Amino acid sequence: MPKAWVDFKAIKSSVSMIKVLSRYGVELRTVNRAYLRGNCCLPSHQSDTKNSFGVNTDKNIWSCQSDSCAESRKGEKGGNVLDFVAWKEGVTIREAAVLLSEWFGRPTSTSDVPPPKLGEQTTNRPLAFELKGVQYHEYLASRGFDEEECQYLGVGFFPGKGTMQNRIVFPIHNTEGQLVAYAGRTVLEAEPRWMFPNGFHKGQVLYNLDRVEGSSVIVVESFWGVLACARAGILNCVALMGSTATEEQVSLLSRFETITLMLDGDQAGRKGTTELLTKLAKRNIPAVEIVLLKGQPDDLTPDELHETLGVPIHELAYSLTPLGISQLEVLKSA
Repeated sequence: MPKAWVDFKAIKSSVSMIKVLSRYGVELRTVNRAYLRGNCCLPSHQSDTKNSFGVNTDKNIWSCQSDSCAESRKGEKGGNVLDFVAWKEGVTIREAAVLLSEWFGRPTSTSDVPPPKLGEQTTNRPLAFELKGVQYHEYLASRGFDEEECQYLGVGFFPGKGTMQNRIVFPIHNTEGQLVAYAGRTVLEAEPRWMFPNGFHKGQVLYNLDRVEGSSVIVVESFWGVLACARAGILNCVALMGSTATEEQVSLLSRFETITLMLDGDQAGRKGTTELLTKLAKRNIPAVEIVLLKGQPDDLTPDELHETLGVPIHELAYSLTPLGISQLEVLKSA
């Protein structure tokens, strides 16, 4: 089958280097009106040279003056957005063009929307693409997850190109159900074990919140915790994607009448539980319940998870009132 036509010229004229650098989380300092400079972020940069990377915003081109980058590029010191993404991702120019189209949508004039400032906190924007070919993988089976719950959450192995290549990917949606990012976990014992897209702000969303219905919710730390609940048929579980909740995440939780905290049983999880309780106490939530685990939710079988969540409320939880905040001491001594 012939490959679809890709308009390289339109992409180069519509996608600015500032947009691309912002997506990768690269920060440069302003030298003058049309020139930025900083450290090179390309994988070909192997020298100790600092501040060798520059961007001309008027011409929408970049360059790196280090010998290592020039040698890798056969003497060429720079290029356009297509060259940059191709070298950054280790793909062809055509594949870079496809990625840019997926990231920023159909080419439009750069004058239509002003580019974001480097380092500026912006709202997670819906993706213009979905990863294709995501499939069930033996790594998921080795962790005790069947294909059914993985398909329900859209979780699977991505064998394609780009930063999520050869990783277990977890699609992340906003409250409107719009896809805003993928998180990727390596199937090998290699670093980085987890990867999030540059420019994605996980503190603005709760994983799986778009699927939760009703007035109660269970809060865990990780994607695996949500998968464990789905495996047990418990579908009102969300993940912080970490042990610490942001104020934005607390605001998202405030819509529920009953919140069950089931963070990991390690020191970070206990600390995160205490901090989240403190924040929720200010939101007048009718009931906050606590489940103190020894390990992680995904360590439990479905029956064990149901039994744990079914323990009489006075043994593992309490209703949080303005005066009840002193009971946080129980957590600290547990």
